[in-house]
Amino acid sequence: SPSVPDRFNSDFTVWASPSKSRAYVGEPIVVEYFIYDFGGLRQTEVLQWPTFTGFWKEDLELRTQVTFEELYLKQQELRRAFIARYAVYGIKPGKFSLDKLGIRGKYAPSNALTPGIIFGYDLRTGQHYSQDLNVEILPLPEAGRPANYGGAVGNFRLKLETDKASVAQNTPITFTFTLEGIGNFQAIDSIKLNLPPDFELYETTVNGRKTAPIGVRQELASKKTFQTVAIPRKAGKFEIPSVNWSFFNTEKESFETLTTPPFSLEVTPNESGNTASNTYMAPKGASTDEKKQVEDRKSTRLNSSHGY
Repeated sequence: SPSVPDRFNSDFTVWASPSKSRAYVGEPIVVEYFIYDFGGLRQTEVLQWPTFTGFWKEDLELRTQVTFEELYLKQQELRRAFIARYAVYGIKPGKFSLDKLGIRGKYAPSNALTPGIIFGYDLRTGQHYSQDLNVEILPLPEAGRPANYGGAVGNFRLKLETDKASVAQNTPITFTFTLEGIGNFQAIDSIKLNLPPDFELYETTVNGRKTAPIGVRQELASKKTFQTVAIPRKAGKFEIPSVNWSFFNTEKESFETLTTPPFSLEVTPNESGNTASNTYMAPKGASTDEKKQVEDRKSTRLNSSHGY
């Protein structure tokens, strides 16, 4: 549950509630912003949205309409409205102050809150900012850091899949790493797949989640996929070796390595050399137009098969 103000202004109060005040570099801190009042607030506008200089920011939810809920706090009847939720990730160690949210509001004075009387009063205007908020960003430890560590921080799960168990020679096969969990996905650019020498790397793509539309809530947990399209140029049985991927586990406060299991792949002969069977090779001696048609088919297949 969010933290609450120590005291409330007579007109309205803007309050920031962080999930934690200390975090490692790359570890998310969720910051929520609220308005509290005693029932008189009638109109609001944002004077200043927080930009979080020195942090990487992800918008988890931004409200376009202010909706109050009734609650009882500190022996007082109040209203609270949610305004925004962000995840912020420290880029470097140190002590930092988080940006404030500023609100201008028009409100009825407290003596005008009796039903039926409010319309006889002029609304007053006030403006307030959320309180000072300081956080400490901790450096990652050097002890136990794996040689292959690339900067991932959080708590993750990793799996590797293929789109087919066996494949014809000279026919593309797609390998997909799926990374799920909570952490600094924005800093994870690739996960390297170790392909046998007889596999030609054709294409790699990375897909993270899109920014949520305003007014839509997005959870902190996320997912990212790393897709590799390769073409086996020889027939036979091949083993795709294990992949080791390391991250700093913020729950355990130590480095952890995830390992995908190796798996076998059978490549069946397909030496006809023509453009049938989904192969990406033009016939020997093909004209420029014929080669272009093959390339066009190749592009169409990739676009339709993988949703690019």
